[in-house]
Amino acid sequence: MPIQNPKFILADSFSYLNKGDAGIIIGMIAGIEEQFENPRFTIVSETPEIDKKRYPGEIQAMASPFRRVYHEKSMFKKLILFASTFGILFWGLLYRLSGRKLPCPGSLRIVREYSDADAVLISGGDKYYDYQDGLKRAIEGLPKLFETILAIVLGQKLMIFAHSAGPFENKYRRPLLQLICRRADVITSREPISEEYFKSLGANTELTADAAFLAPDGDEAAAIDELKNYGINPSEPIAGLTARKWHFPESDEGMDQYKDGITEVVSYLRQEGYQVVFFPQVIGPNTDDRIVSREIACNMEGIVVMEGDYDVPLLRELIGQSEVFIGTRMHSNIFALSKEVPTAAIAYRHKTNGIMRMFGMEDNVVNIENTQENVVDTTKKVVNNRESLHRQLTERLPEIRKQARQNNKIAHDLVADQPQGYRRRESNK
Repeated sequence: MPIQNPKFILADSFSYLNKGDAGIIIGMIAGIEEQFENPRFTIVSETPEIDKKRYPGEIQAMASPFRRVYHEKSMFKKLILFASTFGILFWGLLYRLSGRKLPCPGSLRIVREYSDADAVLISGGDKYYDYQDGLKRAIEGLPKLFETILAIVLGQKLMIFAHSAGPFENKYRRPLLQLICRRADVITSREPISEEYFKSLGANTELTADAAFLAPDGDEAAAIDELKNYGINPSEPIAGLTARKWHFPESDEGMDQYKDGITEVVSYLRQEGYQVVFFPQVIGPNTDDRIVSREIACNMEGIVVMEGDYDVPLLRELIGQSEVFIGTRMHSNIFALSKEVPTAAIAYRHKTNGIMRMFGMEDNVVNIENTQENVVDTTKKVVNNRESLHRQLTERLPEIRKQARQNNKIAHDLVADQPQGYRRRESNK
């Protein structure tokens, strides 16, 4: 008999304004609903008022009291917020020791929400990494781990759900990451590079796939109408793109070189007869891809920058109208791949390389640091081989979606207390 009405915390979400993050959450919800009867979800995010209106079904949403630390610029205020977040973790420990009898007002509400859940699922992303060493950097990165740590403090069933991880360059934070890997009940990796990084921490992990591969399709007719609203002819070939702001630590000119590389790609695509469209993958809460897209398009004729705040299914359909796709945002690439659109990916972290490797298309990846040097040649290769790449996507997608569904079966077994070889709960206690 299916387990009825289980409650899941979907933790460490950003916002529905980030359509990649929204695609993950929607895919998680759709997959878990296949496994359980009337599951309940509470999303912990930066924009709960937006999220509870935009996600399907009767979804609860609450603000993360930990994220404020990460975004605060004032060092004095940051220290105060750090103290308050550690206070929440300490209260969580007291709450557990009291037999869940203590009150949880205000920002402490997250303690009760976590404690009342059947499982805490850390939604897919890349929170577990360190590119720089040093104590200051280790402290600055702590807020990204607080929601995971709270689940451990409360003794809740914890699944790190289809994540990317690594590298781990910070010797101060590495022991904490190793502890998290030991205490989590289940860790699944969404691509093979991160699987190896997790294993380097001693984690028992299983390779699955990103939950966004299970996000539902939208209304194709609505997508076509929206393209027409922007003066795009859907019967003529479309080249889709996403661009983003990025910090280039090795070069003061890195962002300009990146934009110059995208500009060269756009010029090539126009010469090939494509209508060039920039899609709005992330429009908040703290960054907006449309700004960079406008900066690239402003000195060129015939380039369309779509401005809408689209629901994930519609955005997937919009991207799916492309004949080829050149994406910097990883989940825009996932949306394109899911619609069998041949894709050239610009990688700002190895998660992109790992996803493309799962399709046997790692040669179609350009490091963001080398965009200007390599992106045009890679795009040409995708354009010239688009028919064979389309066939390759058609062949691989069913297996990728099967791997994505494995996350939900694992979550089911966790809640049902069905022992699995990759579970560590008994050995952790």
